[in-house]
Amino acid sequence: MRKGSQTKGMFVVVFIAVGAYYYDVFFGELDEDYEYLPYIIGVSALLLLALALYLTFNHKGMKSSKWINPVLELSSELIKKDGTVSDKEKNRIKSFLNREFSEKVAISKYDYFIENLSLSINYKEICEKYNLTHQKSEKIEILRFLIRIAICDNYLAKAELEFIYDITERLNIPGNYVKSILSHYSYIEEGEKRYSRNVSSSSNYKKSKAYTILGLKENASQEEIKKAYRELAKIYHPDKLDKKIFSKIAMERAKVQFQSVKDAYELLRK
Repeated sequence: MRKGSQTKGMFVVVFIAVGAYYYDVFFGELDEDYEYLPYIIGVSALLLLALALYLTFNHKGMKSSKWINPVLELSSELIKKDGTVSDKEKNRIKSFLNREFSEKVAISKYDYFIENLSLSINYKEICEKYNLTHQKSEKIEILRFLIRIAICDNYLAKAELEFIYDITERLNIPGNYVKSILSHYSYIEEGEKRYSRNVSSSSNYKKSKAYTILGLKENASQEEIKKAYRELAKIYHPDKLDKKIFSKIAMERAKVQFQSVKDAYELLRK
């Protein structure tokens, strides 16, 4: 059960308990053996209310502590795939932590990340747990974060790409989402193939880019184009994202990606 559902349930229990308490105080007549029951109910209701308020206002902290460590573990495993750990990759992690957490927590989490660079991570188990506890949109946000880590040095090694596709499959995310996310960045793939997010004035180039954004091959049918658009729109549409889960930066990034998906679809549909 998600924290939001637990909190709502507690508020309902509190409302019923407080209602029963005041009804009994003003209108009820209890046997002598139960004369303290209204006070017990009242105190219990206040304790439940305090817990519900704590869960409500501490939601971000609980959510962060729940998912950030596995994300750092996956990141440490990804970074090691090309055989080197660059300062750019470590600084990307550090910047993310500084943006999301207080200084003290950010330092602690960064130390945790550095520690994991020397460990062997069971990423398969991490993915299995994610599938049980996270929505598809949350898992795609994690995938997007891993991709940004992989190409922050403007280079995408074959081993890194294979790892990303492995994670994608284990998180039950369609493989074409990787191509769609990568289409928004400039980088060099191993083998000296350069990819750029810059848009050429060439009509053929724009169409080729549109297919990539939708995660499709250039011979995709109109039915496949429409299906890909609908799937991606469900993920990136601002109204589909939970503001309690995603940061403001993630929401803005999703808006940009949704617009590019929409533009690609408009270009390719007949």
